[in-house]
Amino acid sequence: MSTKRIRDLSLVLGVVLLVGLAVAVTALTDRSPVREMVLVADEMVFSVPGDPTPNPTLTAVTGERIRLVLDNRDRGVVHDLAVPDPAFRMERLEADPGTRTAVEIRVPDRPGRYRYLCTYHSRMMTGILVVTPGSPSR
Repeated sequence: MSTKRIRDLSLVLGVVLLVGLAVAVTALTDRSPVREMVLVADEMVFSVPGDPTPNPTLTAVTGERIRLVLDNRDRGVVHDLAVPDPAFRMERLEADPGTRTAVEIRVPDRPGRYRYLCTYHSRMMTGILVVTPGSPSR
C-alpha cells in the first residue's frame, strides 16, 4: 500500500472518529429533561389519563424532549399514533390491544399546530398538538 493511500485512509478514519465523538458528546451533554406524554386509545378515541376529554389538544414547547406513550385499551382493536407533518419526524407508533408502546422525540423547532391521529381510525381518533415557541425546561 502506498504512503499516499495510507495517508488518505488515515485522514478519512480521523474524520469519521471526530464525527462519532461529536455525536457522542452531544448525546451525553444533552441533559434536558424528558417529559412523558401518555395517550390512551379506548372506545375509539384518544384521551389522557385523568381527563375524559376525547381527542384532547396537547401542548409542547419547541425543542422539548418528549417520551410519547400510546396505551391501547381497546379490546380486539389495533391502534396507532402518527403525526403526519414532515416537520415532526416522528415514527408511527402501533399498539396491539392491551399493550403500550413509546417513542422519544424532540419537538420541532417550528411552532405551529400539528395533527395527531390513528391512521386506522382517523375520522374518530384525531387531535391537535400545539407547539409554542420557548425554551424547554432544563
